[in-house]
Amino acid sequence: MDRFEEYKIQASLPQKASLVFLNSYSDEEILFFKKIKRINGEISREYFDIVSSMKDQINVLIGKLTPLYELGLKFDVYLAGGALRDLLLNNENNIRDLDIIFDFSGHIENNKKKLSEISVFVLNKIFDTQINKTQWEEMDTKQKSFFMIFNLLQKEYNIEKSHTLEELKNKSSLSNETYKHLLNKDLEAVISISDSNLTYPMDILVINTNIDKYLDTFSFDFCKVKLQVLNLEKSKIITNVYDFLQLIHVPKNFIKDAVSKTLTLRMDKYSSVEFIEKILTKHYGKIKYKYQDYKINLEPGNSDMMAKFKETYEASISLENLLPIKSKHIAVQHELKI
Repeated sequence: MDRFEEYKIQASLPQKASLVFLNSYSDEEILFFKKIKRINGEISREYFDIVSSMKDQINVLIGKLTPLYELGLKFDVYLAGGALRDLLLNNENNIRDLDIIFDFSGHIENNKKKLSEISVFVLNKIFDTQINKTQWEEMDTKQKSFFMIFNLLQKEYNIEKSHTLEELKNKSSLSNETYKHLLNKDLEAVISISDSNLTYPMDILVINTNIDKYLDTFSFDFCKVKLQVLNLEKSKIITNVYDFLQLIHVPKNFIKDAVSKTLTLRMDKYSSVEFIEKILTKHYGKIKYKYQDYKINLEPGNSDMMAKFKETYEASISLENLLPIKSKHIAVQHELKI
């Protein structure tokens, strides 16, 4: 029996997970939740193979981190963001990469102690480095953790790029928008892995807060989904497609926006309208390209500044919709704000 047939049998069994939390959902939202989580087990073999490929690739990555576990380091690993969103919303063929997030926040004291006990000799032998004792002792816990992750992954994969937050801040090339979205105080470093043997390129994001606070920095509610793929406290990884789908954490605001085909941006999280403008001109356009029938929903909260911006923005969109196609084209050519 192949894994797809095993999945169908597992999905047909009585559900173990409680769905009590759905009591606050509308009937439409409940039906949608059950549909995207494939509660009834009805998926195609092609979809199953895509999920299985993602799961297997992540588990191989986790396996390559074994030296870190053996040294006593503890951390949680998550898959989050666009790949999960696209997977849930039947846009799986447009998944471009995987964002893998390393969360050390629940294990700070343990890791500080374990890192202080590691000798430079052991470090250089395991990670093929040539660091000296002074260099090692000058690093703080976050820098040591990143140093070890980077050197371990460098041995196993083709690392396309890697940057710490401080390096990103100092890069003159940031006029190129490639890394501007990474200038986030809750992000410590990023390692981009692109390998011909991988189904999906991966961005390894090392954060210096917990996963939920980090996800809250994402622009749209539509992107705030997560899946814990490694829990070292329970020595647990995801071993099958059924658990992979059922363990995806889908917030209510995600369900609400997906059902109404809305992209909600909570503006009062941001300190200035410049951030909002960048989101609307860059990130919004990328999502809109994939989800063309979704409409923007600006939520200014209690901010008068953001409420005024929302009013101006919505008025400009209304004006744009009134312009004939030729006038729109001329406006775009001349980079006019309409």
